[in-house]
Amino acid sequence: MLSFKPFVTRYLCLHCEKLFQPMLSEKHCFQCGRIQSINELCEDCLKWNQVKSFKLINQSLYSYDGVIKEYIDRYKFQGDYRLRKLVATQITELIKKYEVVVPIPINQVTMGVRKFNQVTGWLEEVNYTMVLTAKPKLKAQFQKNRSERLQTQQPFAMNEKYVEMIKQKQICLVDDIYTTGTTLHHAAQLLLDNGAQSVRSITLAR
Repeated sequence: MLSFKPFVTRYLCLHCEKLFQPMLSEKHCFQCGRIQSINELCEDCLKWNQVKSFKLINQSLYSYDGVIKEYIDRYKFQGDYRLRKLVATQITELIKKYEVVVPIPINQVTMGVRKFNQVTGWLEEVNYTMVLTAKPKLKAQFQKNRSERLQTQQPFAMNEKYVEMIKQKQICLVDDIYTTGTTLHHAAQLLLDNGAQSVRSITLAR
């Protein structure tokens, strides 16, 4: 008897697939996902919990080093849009259970240069909503040092036509890299202030 299985497109050879295996067994901060020597809150999350009235739970697929750092550089900064396919399935599996999926937006200047939003590139098979818009900024996050990142003012605004959509809903933010957590905490704060029931985040790397 013949047995037919669904055809699955392969974007990586078996060797490279192993390089893109999430490191789920590593010890990490159980709030932001940062890999460390023990399973407890990292210093960053301890500080965020002191200044915020909510705890932002983040899950990252990979540590931001090695092949993942090279991948993000080629995809995001060198603009190889084809590479979006390499991790799209993994991200989709993590976010499909959430009521409302909200990608972190990029501003118009960045879009004009890059021609695509690196986050929405991963979400072609997902119903997401651009609830947030990015305000113009003088300096990109990757150009800032740690101190400058932490002092960043609210970089987002609400897209008014979607405000009612998020009220009393469980929101999943999606971004590429969790560095200090500033970007995601600003986004989460704005969504909660506008009626979201809860907010958590998924990032490719931490």
